[in-house]
Amino acid sequence: MYGYIKKPAKKKIVISRRVTRTFSALFFFTGLFLIGSVIFPFLQWQFFQLPRQPQNNIVSPIPQFVSPVVLASENINSWVPVASVSTSPGVKFYTLSIPKLRIENATVEFGATDLKKSLIGWADSALPGSFGTNIIFGHSALPQFYNPKNYTTIFSLLPTLAIGDPIYVNYDGVSYKYKVVEMRTVDPEDYSILEQRFDDSYISLITCVPPGTYWKRLVVRAKITKF
Repeated sequence: MYGYIKKPAKKKIVISRRVTRTFSALFFFTGLFLIGSVIFPFLQWQFFQLPRQPQNNIVSPIPQFVSPVVLASENINSWVPVASVSTSPGVKFYTLSIPKLRIENATVEFGATDLKKSLIGWADSALPGSFGTNIIFGHSALPQFYNPKNYTTIFSLLPTLAIGDPIYVNYDGVSYKYKVVEMRTVDPEDYSILEQRFDDSYISLITCVPPGTYWKRLVVRAKITKF
């Protein structure tokens, strides 16, 4: 004789409505946080940082957003006209330090073009410590990606500088101290930022703003001062 034993039914996993609602709320607020982390730096720049600059106006067009880490172009020649100088300085590499931004001895390559490898000293500008303006270009990105040792994000916090903040340059074994005297935002086509002034020694730090876009150019101008 054969006997049959009925196999017990598998227990169904029942997810309560409370758990479902919890996960839904979690995903919803995570999404809001991610969107806010992208939009907030732009709003902060437009309503708090831009009004401190000379033009004091609110910019209304929608900016062109790019990668949150890397700008639209890695080559400086797409930012400004090709440099016309034909001779190279005796010392091609020097360093830049900005204590407020935790930038320490960042490499600046005079006359280079690749913004991923270093800060770029524009070849048509004066050398550090000389009369004229030493112009330095650097990448920016969304502030949450900021790393003072990464050249694709190194100038992300440049808009947070203020008049009087110190900047240090070490060129050919000589240290120079500069203090911020001007901050302004211009259109990418405004090449007046490359003009030279020979009444003293200056540096101009240039990057894209708002953070994570290539819409405008921020120029931080600093004048040499005594230690």
